[in-house]
Amino acid sequence: MADGNLILHSSKDTQSIFTVSWLIKEGLLTGATTADLGFTVFEANEIPSTLKFLFNNAELAHFNIAANTKNESLSFEMTPLQLSAINSGGTLALEINGASGADLSLDAVSIATDNHAGNVPEPALMGLVGLSLTGLGLLRKKK
Repeated sequence: MADGNLILHSSKDTQSIFTVSWLIKEGLLTGATTADLGFTVFEANEIPSTLKFLFNNAELAHFNIAANTKNESLSFEMTPLQLSAINSGGTLALEINGASGADLSLDAVSIATDNHAGNVPEPALMGLVGLSLTGLGLLRKKK
């Protein structure tokens, strides 16, 4: 880690696999209707790499990072099934596979959600609004 970036240097002699994992608490995405998992490839050298996101050892997404990539933001939208699984809690892992001599710098691994659950009107509130309008209508009719 340097300046908030995850920097990986693969040995020139062997292919390397790096894994970074996070423990996700149950209920983290409660109410989310959609979620995107994204990251930025700050810099990659002339050797391509592959990245996999896994949740409880099940693959969520797979990315091929081209040689000489710089400042490229990548993301994927989770399926409802993936979103539900992550909301149940477990281990999110990022697996990076670099050929001999691969160097890679990543920044800003994040999950962005769009939570529409708060925008749904409560049935009781709608009922009160309806009764109020009915009462106002009856008062006006009486006059």
